[in-house]
Amino acid sequence: MHFRLVGLLLAACVAAPGATVALDDPGLLVLSFNELAPGEEITEQTYLAAGVILRPGPLSPPGSRIVASTPARDGTPGPCDGSIAVTTDPFDHASIMIELVRPVSNVVSLEVGDFGPSDPDRVTVCAYTDASLDTLLECRFRQLGTDIGNECVTFEFRAMPVGAITIESQSVWSPSQNSFYIDNLVLDGECDGAEVVAMRQDDPAWAGDPLGETGGTIGDLGSQLTSLAMVVDTFGAEVGVDADPGLLGSLLAAEDDGFVGPIANPFAVVRVARRLGVPIGYRGSRTGASADVAFDAVCFDREPLAVGLDTTAVEGPDHWVVVRDQAVQDDEVAWAIADPAGRADRLGEPPYGPAFDASLRFSRGDGEPALAVAADGGIRFAMADEDCRQVGEAQEAPGGVLREFAGPVYVTEAVSSLVDPATSPPPVHRLEWLGARRGRFVVRAWADAPADGGMLVGAWDGAGLGPSVRLPLAVGPDRRAVIEIDYAGPPRGPLDVSVYENREPQVAARGGGVFECRDGVGRVVLESLSTDPDCDVLDHAWTGPFLEGGGEAHGRLVELSFPVGEHVTELRVDDGLVVAGPERVLVTVEDTMPPSGRIVFPRDGDCLNGPVTIRDVFDDVCDDALDRLYEPGPGPTYVDEGLWHVTLTATDDAGLAAVDDVLFVIDDTPPFVEVHAPPLEPPGSPPAQLDLGDWIVSHDEDAAPGRVVRERLYVDDCLVLDGDADGDGDGLLVDESIPVSRPFLCMAARRCQRLEYDHPRIRFVAEDCTGQQGSDEDVIDGFYVFDERDCP
Repeated sequence: MHFRLVGLLLAACVAAPGATVALDDPGLLVLSFNELAPGEEITEQTYLAAGVILRPGPLSPPGSRIVASTPARDGTPGPCDGSIAVTTDPFDHASIMIELVRPVSNVVSLEVGDFGPSDPDRVTVCAYTDASLDTLLECRFRQLGTDIGNECVTFEFRAMPVGAITIESQSVWSPSQNSFYIDNLVLDGECDGAEVVAMRQDDPAWAGDPLGETGGTIGDLGSQLTSLAMVVDTFGAEVGVDADPGLLGSLLAAEDDGFVGPIANPFAVVRVARRLGVPIGYRGSRTGASADVAFDAVCFDREPLAVGLDTTAVEGPDHWVVVRDQAVQDDEVAWAIADPAGRADRLGEPPYGPAFDASLRFSRGDGEPALAVAADGGIRFAMADEDCRQVGEAQEAPGGVLREFAGPVYVTEAVSSLVDPATSPPPVHRLEWLGARRGRFVVRAWADAPADGGMLVGAWDGAGLGPSVRLPLAVGPDRRAVIEIDYAGPPRGPLDVSVYENREPQVAARGGGVFECRDGVGRVVLESLSTDPDCDVLDHAWTGPFLEGGGEAHGRLVELSFPVGEHVTELRVDDGLVVAGPERVLVTVEDTMPPSGRIVFPRDGDCLNGPVTIRDVFDDVCDDALDRLYEPGPGPTYVDEGLWHVTLTATDDAGLAAVDDVLFVIDDTPPFVEVHAPPLEPPGSPPAQLDLGDWIVSHDEDAAPGRVVRERLYVDDCLVLDGDADGDGDGLLVDESIPVSRPFLCMAARRCQRLEYDHPRIRFVAEDCTGQQGSDEDVIDGFYVFDERDCP
């Protein structure tokens, strides 16, 4: 790696390679190392251009030295306009710090070139306010290419104060496409390799504690706080201090800047930890892409790091773990972690790293989250259990989408199918590249497989797994087939193809049985328990006499409606090449519940005018229409006068019945009334003393049972007697002993406020139970005058 540091005021200035410009030049600051011989070691006391110190960076491996070198190890010119290279040993991870002793111009521009090995390198440049690296301004990173010495990248920092710039370059390590964020709490002093005590964010001791002012809890959102608590606890163990997420969260909540949303402020963590007596410092956060993170930080092999994982399409870390150790396994470097969610033990393994690196990839987790990244063509995926039994409906994801699943997942189907070389048979057939055709790269495969078998074709090259295709190959006698595979560009190495015989799905279903009818149908949930030996995503097709979709339905879990009776439904599953089945399910829908309800009109004892129509509220949980039988028939309307006792029987289609009855009267004839005036008396004298029944006839003797219920007597249209109020109050008058004599006429005179009558008209009204009225009247001859003295 080599670099050139340039400070710009208003516009870029150009200096000849190797020139040294004094710091008092306001427009330009060039670091040149021409005065150093190749291989000469650069010490911290070496000043290069006024006001600049060059020293090994904080992330350099212990014992690193900075030496001057030629622009490239083979002597070829460097990529950054011939400027001189400065390298560190070991070369695979160079870290150089440039300390700015005094302020430079408004913009600092840094050019960095790549002289690393053939593996891609990443260069990270961070700016700090001082050489102790306590306060981070910002970090930039740039990915360099795979060729040696052919790239030069530029970084700019504006309004740069007195401070320091670190340059870091490391070989790429890509266990997955995740981004990682490091909170690097470091122990002030020597590293002593303290053991990390794993903590869970869902520990009941603190899971319900609030997380800042977010409204969330440590159990829900506290993976970062829990990870930092593990780091603080590890360092605190050496000084007799125990820390846990609950304690750390409560101490941070008391700080003004303890939390930013759900994220604990690392600087506040340092403050509260030091008050507890834990001597730690903070190196700042660094961000990276494609998992290119320098885990071999200061004392990394003996000090834990809190690492944020960016595993979703939303930018930024969504889960935090603690990197606690480094190990070599199967010639690969692995990083042991303590996961607050307890989901994994290492980075690079599910759920925090796929089984292989490719443009389209997936990993199966053992009951834990699994990561799937869609290629340009998209993916079709479904949730599965450990036996590849689909437990969720198949879903589609468009190209370029990063998805996280909360359980095992298998991703297959069409161009988005994938073969894991770690678990699948090794490539056994060579592909012949035939060139581009219609924008696709066409290859020819010799398929050593049954001529009638569907096959899974997986293609990969020397740099990673490429797209795979599920298709029924038409293999001829020479076992040849032409396969077209889409690539974004020419293959990066020899292409191999493996052809695998497709295995038939195993069909199973449940959900049959006996069901009660509701609203004319039985609603039944049927579930496919089918599995596929190849873990293919299956299409689950149901056929039968159900009402939805014309007797056809698709899905692992379906809710269907069946009429009453016994029905056979068949399940078939399709893995894209083979349709397996049918599996038959017997569904029986029964109606075992009789109708319910009652007669609501008329009510028992009602006396009504005809016609009368019976009304009811009988219904049934299964049948909309009930058969109704009225006794006496035909019903439900009755016209004739008389006493009726009607029984109603409501019956459903299953023959189940409910019964109710009612007793009522139909009376359409009003009562009979006849009035005969009392005998005449000499003029000036009141009529003779007679009872009402002697001169009034009233009755309700007709086809309907019943009687007169109310009688009233009027004199010249003035109500004088009312059966509801006079006599014994039973509504009748003719059964009372009420004499028609002078006291009666006096009462009439008082009630009607009259003292004389000229031929008074007597009218009598009788009313039956339906409210019908009969009446008659007669006139008493004569003129009658009353003196108040005549009426006591």
